[in-house]
Amino acid sequence: MRAPSSPAWRVRFAARVNVRRGLSAVMAARWEPAAGECGDALWCAEGREVEEFVMEQPVPPYLFAFAVGELGFREVGPRTKMYSEAVPTVLDAAARGFTTYAERRIVEVVQGKERAILNIGIGWRELIKQMERLKNQMEFTKLKTNQQGMDPDDISSRVPYEKGFQFLWRIERQIGRPAFDEFLLKYIAKFKFQSIDTDMFLDFLKANIPGIEDQIDLEVRRDGEKMFARRIFSEACAGYHPIAKGVVEAIFAQNL
Repeated sequence: MRAPSSPAWRVRFAARVNVRRGLSAVMAARWEPAAGECGDALWCAEGREVEEFVMEQPVPPYLFAFAVGELGFREVGPRTKMYSEAVPTVLDAAARGFTTYAERRIVEVVQGKERAILNIGIGWRELIKQMERLKNQMEFTKLKTNQQGMDPDDISSRVPYEKGFQFLWRIERQIGRPAFDEFLLKYIAKFKFQSIDTDMFLDFLKANIPGIEDQIDLEVRRDGEKMFARRIFSEACAGYHPIAKGVVEAIFAQNL
């Protein structure tokens, strides 16, 4: 069942998870200990149990999550437990351009500028690969696409994550980080817990950074629903450590 991933959407839910005895289920919801044995449930076989969970508070759909396995946990805080199996897995929860941008800002603070620019270069390489994969479906390489009649899983890619990041990073480099941070605070204050579309974002961008459409050669064409910035990827390494810059330039040279 699909649910829109939008700040304006909130859902409550209850779930019963059928698991093999010996495995455990965890969910982003309150565990109900009463479920226990399957009893006469038709969808339960011998040697299985039911775990029951309830979320009474309305939460965004992207917080709906569960896992099943031979799970153990360690308490890492007064209200926090870390669950894991013997073989850890990596969960990719990136939320497109803004989250990719925020993630790399965090990496810059925690691990340094060199690591952050390396991640940008790796992301650029992945973007080039995805653009090549979708070269016969160019509609789905845009930041704003027409997905009418399409299954989103059929056109899923890293393009909106990396292209969205490059768009925001281009604006930051044009106006400077302090000014861009000020813009981001205004943007969050204005639209928190709301759903917005591309036109609303562009109108807000141009109203709060006057002339930005000319500064970054942003061309917005309402006819055909197209949006692009001609110089969006230029000067990608300016101002970074020479070693990291060299690594990224090598990546660019192999993929451009």
